[in-house]
Amino acid sequence: MHRDDYKNWLDKRNEFLATADAGLVEIFKKMKPDAAASQLEIIEKNIAAAIIMKLSPRLSSQIFNEMDAKVAAKLATIIASTTDRALEETQS
Repeated sequence: MHRDDYKNWLDKRNEFLATADAGLVEIFKKMKPDAAASQLEIIEKNIAAAIIMKLSPRLSSQIFNEMDAKVAAKLATIIASTTDRALEETQS
């Protein structure tokens, strides 16, 4: 990956993470996992993934347990692809 490509990817990643604004994350932190899951299933997938990334692992796993398996898998894939790229870049 070239430096410009990395910078573009990093900018997109930061924008992605900023999408999950702190106030919105706080709302989901206070919801019951089943209610949070039903809401996150229907909002835009990148936003849902960004929110889940900012929640505690315990709460995130509870929410994933309440979701439709296909939706949870899609969100997990988005999260994994975001974190995998970041890890690859730090190891290069």
